[in-house]
Amino acid sequence: MEYKDKLKTVTKAVLSEINRAKLLHKGDFNNLHEAYAVLFEEVDELWDLVKTNPLKHYSSMAAYKADVQKEAIQVCAMAIRLIVECTVANFDDMEMFPNSVHSKIVSSFNKAL
Repeated sequence: MEYKDKLKTVTKAVLSEINRAKLLHKGDFNNLHEAYAVLFEEVDELWDLVKTNPLKHYSSMAAYKADVQKEAIQVCAMAIRLIVECTVANFDDMEMFPNSVHSKIVSSFNKAL
């Protein structure tokens, strides 16, 4: 599978996780502190897996990698929610990227959906 195809698959999984989390926990984050706490919890769970000896705690490397992937997707989803719900009021005013680069990123992301 090519990198861009992997990126599309991961993007879809992250969006699905955002939707799952939003259904489970109604509403937006109340504030940046809550968003950070949720994100930190997900990062901490990923860190626990990174520190794990997969040969000792998993029946296969595939099962270990699947758990790592799941946690990493949750980290991405919560990071995106933090950005969307707690930071930028007007996404058209984002100055992170020059407009041409920003447009290409948004266009690529939309195509992946």
